[in-house]
Parts: sequence; structure tokens; C-alpha cells
Amino acid sequence: MKPFLKELAERIVGDKIAPGELTVVFPNRRAILYFRKYLSELIDKPIFSPQLLTVEDFMASFTSLRVPDKLELVHHLHVVYKAVVKVEEPLDKFYFWGEMLLRDFDEINVACQLKVPGGRARGESSVTTEVSKGARHDVRLSHRRTERIPQRLLVGL
Repeated sequence: MKPFLKELAERIVGDKIAPGELTVVFPNRRAILYFRKYLSELIDKPIFSPQLLTVEDFMASFTSLRVPDKLELVHHLHVVYKAVVKVEEPLDKFYFWGEMLLRDFDEINVACQLKVPGGRARGESSVTTEVSKGARHDVRLSHRRTERIPQRLLVGL
């Protein structure tokens, strides 16, 4: 059985589709690497590559907001941690712990979006947190039911 990404590369080359005019959306960067490998095996002359994006990059292209990098997130978490706990801990000692905490937050976020065992989707809850100088921030956590999307549907031609 041929890998789906190889079939996709063969279709693009075989159907004489101009790759430079395509945008292909993948579920992750690893899929992009394999697609590039399969596409490079099929071409024998220089071509313009299709625009290859992850779902995250594709969605980010529709907004002026940007996803902060890990260092920026850890730094922000460190500032809030120092303000709430009132402990002077240097960033270099906090970094490993902060990185682990961010991964935990990501896992919680994913878990909140999954369907609960009772067969119904979770509703919406509100979490209020206090940050430095008494400022209050309301954070809305949306717990929408998400279905698994087959990889073939994530690739657009």
C-alpha cells in the first residue's frame, strides 16, 4: 500500500498541476517533510514548490495576531509567577519548570476540547484569575466537541 502523501505528490506531478500555484495544508510539520521527500523523488527539473503549511500556520494566516514562541510564554509565566508567589527566582532556574507547566496547560486545553465519557460535550466555564497589582482577567474556556478529521480531509487541493 502506497503512503497517502506519496499518492498526493504523484497526483500533483501526474495531473500537470503547477505546484507553485498550490497551497497544501498538513496536520503537522512531519507530514510536510515526508511530502517534500516524495515530491522531490518525482521531479527531475527545478520547479516552484507548493506553499506547504501546517493547520496552525494556515489558521494564523487569517489573523493579525501571532502565536508567541515558547521563550516568550515562559518569560510571561515567570513574571506572573513572581508576582503571585512573591518569590525571586531567576528565569534560568524557572525555565525548565515553566516549560513543563506550559506543556501541562496545552494538555489540559486539548483534554477540555475532547468529548466527555457521558456522551455529551462540555459547556463553557469561566475562570477568573488575579494577576499582579490586583488586576482581574476573565478567561473563557470553550469546551467544544471535536471530531477526529481524517488526514485526507486536512490536505486541500
